[in-house]
Amino acid sequence: FRSLQHMHAAIRARQEQDPEYAGMGTTFTSAYTVGGDMFIMHVGDSRAYELRNGRLFRITRDHTVAQEYANMGKLPQSEVDQHPMSHVLTRALGSPTAQIESDTHHRDIEDGTRLLLCSDGLTKVASEEDIARVLLANPVSADATRALLDLALERGAPDNVTVIVAAFAVK
Repeated sequence: FRSLQHMHAAIRARQEQDPEYAGMGTTFTSAYTVGGDMFIMHVGDSRAYELRNGRLFRITRDHTVAQEYANMGKLPQSEVDQHPMSHVLTRALGSPTAQIESDTHHRDIEDGTRLLLCSDGLTKVASEEDIARVLLANPVSADATRALLDLALERGAPDNVTVIVAAFAVK
C-alpha cells in the first residue's frame, strides 16, 4: 500500500514541477503471491481476470463513472462498457486527491489457475468471450500474451495495450 502512495505522490509532484504533465495520471493493477494466496491491487480501469477450470472470472471492477452508476443501481452491469461515461475515471494515480484508495482482492491459487492483467486497450476492443477463447487456445503464457496483444492491435485498440498472463502450478 505504501508503494502505491509513493507512486501517486511522485506523479503529483511531476505535475507540479512541469506544466506539460498537468492532469497526467495512470491506472494501476498488480498482483503478488504469498504461498497459495494471490493478492491483486487495483486503481482505475485496467483489469485483472482469472481463468479457472476453463472459465474466465473478472476480479476487478473499473473505477469509472459508468461503473459507479451500476454500483448505485442506476445502470445495468451489462451496459457499463458501452456507456458514454465508461472512460471517465473516478480513481487514478496522479489524481488531485492527497491519498489514493485502491481495491485489494484475495484469491486462492489452485493448480492450473491463470491470471490476466490488462489495460483497457484490450478490453475496449475484445469481449470477455474473446479473451477466454484466446486464453484457452494458448496454454503457454507467452503465446497467450502475444495473441491477446495481436487481437487488440488488429481491432484498432484506441489506447495503449498492456497484457500480462501468468500461470500457476501448485504442488
